[in-house]
Amino acid sequence: MMRILIFLLLSQWAFAQREFTLVMLHKRQDLPAMPKEEVDKLMQGHFANMEKLHKEGHLVAAGPFEGGGGIFIFNSTNRADIDRWLADDPGVQAQRWRLEVLPYKPVIGSICAVSEPYQMVNYSFIRFVPQLTKDNQRDATRLFLAHQYLISGLNTSKVIITHVQMGELEDLVIATEAINADRFATDPAVQQGLLAVEAKKLFIAKGSFCEK
Repeated sequence: MMRILIFLLLSQWAFAQREFTLVMLHKRQDLPAMPKEEVDKLMQGHFANMEKLHKEGHLVAAGPFEGGGGIFIFNSTNRADIDRWLADDPGVQAQRWRLEVLPYKPVIGSICAVSEPYQMVNYSFIRFVPQLTKDNQRDATRLFLAHQYLISGLNTSKVIITHVQMGELEDLVIATEAINADRFATDPAVQQGLLAVEAKKLFIAKGSFCEK
C-alpha cells in the first residue's frame, strides 16, 4: 500500500509540473586537435547563441560539467525546435560534443530563468541510467519504485534541489552537497544492476532550479 501511495504522489507531482527538454553535451574523447584561435572562435559563437536563445526565452538553464561537456535545458518539448536551435550553435556544427536529447520532467523542484548578474555555484549532478537485462527486467518496476523511495528519503535532508524523470526507468537528482556514486550503494535498483550511476559536478547560475 505504501509503495502504491508513493507512486501516486510522485505521479501527481510530475503531472503538475511543466515539462522541458534536457540536452547533454558529452565531451568527445576522439575530438581532433584544433588551433586555439579556432576553438576560441567556436566557443565565442557557442556562448553568443546561448545568450540569444536565453533572451528569446528558449534556453532556460545551461552550465558546464567539471572536466568538459555540459547541459542545456530548453523551455520546449518540440524536438524540431530543439534541433533547429542546436543547429545554429557553431560548437554543435563543429561536432565539439556528442549530443543526447532527453525529456526533463521535474518531480521535485522546477526550472527558473535567472537574470544577470549570475552567481555561479557547483552542484552534484547524479544521473541514473537504466541497464535492462533479462535478469532484472521482470523486477524493473518494483526496483525503480524502491529507488524513488530512497531518493524521497534523501530529500528530507533538503540536500536535493531537484529530482527529474527522464523516461520510464531513468531519472536524475541535482544536490547542493558533494555526492558520489557510493552514496547509492544501498539502492536496490543499483544493487540489482537495473540502474548505473553517473555522478558529475555541474557549474550553473544559482536559482536555475528555483532554489533560494
